[in-house]
Amino acid sequence: MSIVINTNMGALYTQKSLNNAMNSLNESIKRLSTGYKINSASDDAAGYFVASKIDSQLRGLNIVNQNVQIAGNMLDTAAGDLSLINDQLKEIRDLTVEFSSSIYDIRSRNAIKEEVQQRVDEINRIAAASNFNSLNLLDGTSKDLRLQVGTGSDEAANSITVNNVFNEATAEGINLIGGSGDFTSVDDALADSRSASKFLDDIDAAIDDVTSRIASAGAYGARLDSVVDSIVVQKENLIGAYSTIMDVDVAEETANVTRQELLAQTALAMFTQANQLQASMVMNLINSL
Repeated sequence: MSIVINTNMGALYTQKSLNNAMNSLNESIKRLSTGYKINSASDDAAGYFVASKIDSQLRGLNIVNQNVQIAGNMLDTAAGDLSLINDQLKEIRDLTVEFSSSIYDIRSRNAIKEEVQQRVDEINRIAAASNFNSLNLLDGTSKDLRLQVGTGSDEAANSITVNNVFNEATAEGINLIGGSGDFTSVDDALADSRSASKFLDDIDAAIDDVTSRIASAGAYGARLDSVVDSIVVQKENLIGAYSTIMDVDVAEETANVTRQELLAQTALAMFTQANQLQASMVMNLINSL
């Protein structure tokens, strides 16, 4: 082996090893401090790409979950108001059955007619006042509502359209008074015992209509509960995949820190030794002249 002054190959080798150990040590410290094994695309380009897509899906699922929860609350609001309307219809039916009997005098009948009119007005008020997040639910302006329940664009797989819940629920909308019903006013419906008896059919049809809407709201609510369960499962799987790609294995990385520290210390010692050895050999050679 030749002895030279300008180039110390041993020192260069140990310097390279020292740099590699320090780079690995710094990378491990960064991973442990952030909790991620991929902190930039340069760490793992393919892993970063996949993790980014998973993160996008997770963000979308969080929004969808929020949409579904809000939609459930909206359905509950509509169902509650429809139940109030149904209560009014049942009271109107009781009053109409009472009116259908000829045993009451004119004052009693007028009192019954007035109460029926008040309850019809209350049905109209409830339908007009039913509102959720600035959406009128039962005045006929909402009707079929589309709910986004997935993160994709495919309609069949990612949306639900709510039907037969948000149709107009005024007295006219449910064909109680007006609409396709037999009577245009309470006075016509309760003109006499015969008309009152016929009015019962319209009331029963209105009750069936409103009850059907309440049942539909409940069915859609149950369906949304199933969607929430599905979202939870999807999130669990995606979070697991994201963690596998991104999260650092603390035990493994801690062991790597220890190993790189030892390598760095050894390389530093050898770097010093290489410099001293080269200088000693050169000086000994010179002194022997």
